[in-house]
Amino acid sequence: APAGKKIEVKFVDFPDGVAVDGCTYAGVEIKTHPDQRRTGYRFCSKDDANTVLKSLSNLVPVITYNRIYATVTKLEYRYV
Repeated sequence: APAGKKIEVKFVDFPDGVAVDGCTYAGVEIKTHPDQRRTGYRFCSKDDANTVLKSLSNLVPVITYNRIYATVTKLEYRYV
């Protein structure tokens, strides 16, 4: 986002079958804190759909990962 703006990220959808505590098999990590070294919010369940996060800076790394299955993560984002 441009300097001085923040980013909203909406977690829209994630496939069934990989939701476990800690999201060890697959997931998406969204880092909304200005200190990017910190662990971000992790999602791996359809139950988390429609969760909206707002960043504290103009950068938001989004990290997707999987260990077992190919997965598709659906997100929406905008700057505000």
